[in-house]
Amino acid sequence: MPYDRDIRWGPNTRRIGVWRQETIRFVTAGGQAFTWRFDGLRALDEFPLERLAPPDVAVPRGATVFLNGEIPVAP
Repeated sequence: MPYDRDIRWGPNTRRIGVWRQETIRFVTAGGQAFTWRFDGLRALDEFPLERLAPPDVAVPRGATVFLNGEIPVAP
């Protein structure tokens, strides 16, 4: 799946910010990766990263993802 950007995280990561309508390739410090498209209806939500990660991907305890809203578009 094509993606807009990589977000890499390590054991001390606590919060990850993304935009609605953005596709992110998440990469762990150990090199595991998965891709997620944020196309939900609500902006400014926050939820545990572990809700997105496949079961075999290690996620830092307490890490969350939050939606910043729509991707900004230059005029």
